[in-house]
Amino acid sequence: MSNTHLSDNVSTYLWDSSHCGRLRITGPDGEDLLHRISTNDIMGLSINRSLMTLFTNPKGRIIDRVRIMKNETCMIMYTSENCSQTIQEWIESYTFMEDLTVTDITKTTKLIDILGAGSVDVIDFLANNYGGHSPSLIGNGLLPNQSVTYEQIVLDQDDNDLMIITRTDSLLSPSYSILCSNSMYAAILHCIKVNFPNIKWITPAEHETLRISAGIPKLPNEINLKTNPLEIGLRDDISFDKGCYIGQEVILRLDTYKKVKRHLVKVSLESDIAPIIGSDIVSSNTTTASGKLTSISLNIDGTGFDGLALVKSVVHNYDQRFEIHQDGIALNAALQAIPEPE
Repeated sequence: MSNTHLSDNVSTYLWDSSHCGRLRITGPDGEDLLHRISTNDIMGLSINRSLMTLFTNPKGRIIDRVRIMKNETCMIMYTSENCSQTIQEWIESYTFMEDLTVTDITKTTKLIDILGAGSVDVIDFLANNYGGHSPSLIGNGLLPNQSVTYEQIVLDQDDNDLMIITRTDSLLSPSYSILCSNSMYAAILHCIKVNFPNIKWITPAEHETLRISAGIPKLPNEINLKTNPLEIGLRDDISFDKGCYIGQEVILRLDTYKKVKRHLVKVSLESDIAPIIGSDIVSSNTTTASGKLTSISLNIDGTGFDGLALVKSVVHNYDQRFEIHQDGIALNAALQAIPEPE
């Protein structure tokens, strides 16, 4: 077992996120509507900044977790895979007299993630070559959640020259996403390959390893209509100071009265057998399941498996022994709390 690219001292990785959805929101009422139907403070979002927010249903369960970036002309929303239509329809279902337009740009754009220590050099180089370099932004690598947009609009043409660089610090710090038009995609990748030959493409399995190591929930494993944001550590995606939003009453009640019944933890196994998602996690002193495994991948060193699990909130003692039960087999496992975001 080995995660080759993740264990050979490579410091910078490349990942194509084009499978994720992308929406462009324009119109004077866009910010206000998104502020009222998602969990975070969209009205407080400055130009050339981004944030994470959640769309929840009236029961406080999660439809999707998205990133919203604001520039001078529009807002760009990054959704989970295959969720752009779901979110577009959700927004439109709450649009009555509001003046806004939601356009799905998933098919006319590409999304590239650059992860790790050398990512600053890459985006600096790209800005110089394709964006007319903005030293105050790119030269210092951007602040967390900061964005810079380079766009050349061609009238009556859908595929304009577009490049938006956003610092996300998603799986590694620093990390950046590059949104570009289809017409620029091949040139950007060629530029990276020629000038930064040591950057490694990572596979979906390796990307999953990094996600689990960072303790980041994803749809549908942890983000779904059976979970609420507080269970899976997404408190920072919620503004508790803003007015009403869909699902606010339930989420606020759960937080105020400490009614959250589960929480997300990391799971580690030194095993040659990969556990099955959905398997029960049982503590050594009981036969009752303490939780369920939600994600699993080979660990970074390739010596075992790491995962995520939703366990009952009464489970706090991680020093005790845990087992993952599946198909009559008990696999020894260790649980670890996921640190709160800084």
